[in-house]
Amino acid sequence: MADDQFTFAKFSDNPFYRVQNARLVDMVGIRSGQRIVDLACGNGGVTRLILERLRGARDSVVIGIDHSSEMLKQAMEELNDARNTAVHFVQSRVEHLSESVKESVDTVIFCNAIHYIPDKDILLNEISKTLKPGGKLAFNTSFFEGAHPPET
Repeated sequence: MADDQFTFAKFSDNPFYRVQNARLVDMVGIRSGQRIVDLACGNGGVTRLILERLRGARDSVVIGIDHSSEMLKQAMEELNDARNTAVHFVQSRVEHLSESVKESVDTVIFCNAIHYIPDKDILLNEISKTLKPGGKLAFNTSFFEGAHPPET
């Protein structure tokens, strides 16, 4: 891997990261038949959590979106065993969500990446245009001052 490339694979394998994101995914209440976006999907860690909750749901669609082709490649490799649910990956900036996803979705899940977005109003507008009426947005971040106690 070149010096200017990086990966969140090690971080996303951290048990704390998985537990916090699993909690968020569970709070959304995804169910069979839904179209769900994993925004800034990275290497597919949260996408896998979504797929685990949709196990056997052949009428669901999960769309992983990330700006990094390397992350999408890793996600595809990590999730090549997902057969029951349609999984699509799209290379796009999150600020172009409504252009990247043509059909409305039921849920957008955006884990640990909102701190990268300089204009959150633009992003929220894009998400709003993409969600069906009554759709859900769930996001979290642990990247803020004070999020990690000194003893960790």
